[in-house]
Formats: sequence, C-alpha cells, structure tokens
Amino acid sequence: MNARLRVTTYWLWFLLAIPGVWILARFLGDQISYGQTLHLTGNWSVGLLALALSITPLRKVLRHARWPLKLQKHRRAIGVASFGYAAFHTLVYLERKWGYGYILPEAMRPELATGWIALLIFLVLAAT
Repeated sequence: MNARLRVTTYWLWFLLAIPGVWILARFLGDQISYGQTLHLTGNWSVGLLALALSITPLRKVLRHARWPLKLQKHRRAIGVASFGYAAFHTLVYLERKWGYGYILPEAMRPELATGWIALLIFLVLAAT
C-alpha cells in the first residue's frame, strides 16, 4: 500500500469512527436512550453495508467516473466499519437483556431471529 493510500485509509477510519464515538458518549452520558442507541447503531450498520455492497455496481455503471474506483479501494474498511456498528448494536442489546432470560425467547421472534442470522453472516464476512 502506498503512503498516500495509507494516509487516506487512516482518515477514512477516523471519519467512520466519529459517529460511533458520538453515540457511545451520548449513551454512556444518559443523553440518549437504549432504544435510540439501538436505532442509531443499526442505521449506521445498514447504511455502511449498503454503501460497501453498492460500490462495485456503481463502478460498473459509472465507468468513466473516477470516484467509484477510489471508493473501491476502501470497500473493505467500509464493510468492517459496518460490522463494527453491528457489533456495537449487539453489545448494547446484550447489555440490556443479559441475565433476564429475554435473549432466547426474543431470538425466536422473526425480526430478531433475522438479526441474529445476519450477525452470524456478518461474523463470517468480517473474519475473511
């Protein structure tokens, strides 16, 4: 990796971390609720995943534009950041539900079962 790309990658990681730090600080400072924290982290995770998945189609559709090619170089970082927000989302959920016997019964509900399956898929993608 050349020096210019490395510096750009560091800036990208910094920018991708800002919303997470902001959400965490507000959650720990009791400025936003548990539900708002789940909502924000979930939205960031889905948004970054959608961006990471749309980079290749954008590059193919916009063949003459240079910015999709530049974005292509950072697709992995965007995908890993998406996983980071999903992990943050899951940790906040587990922090609230742990020890109350809610996790397994709630995991059987279709909307939450989908989330657990998505997290397992995300784990495999993040590991590779």
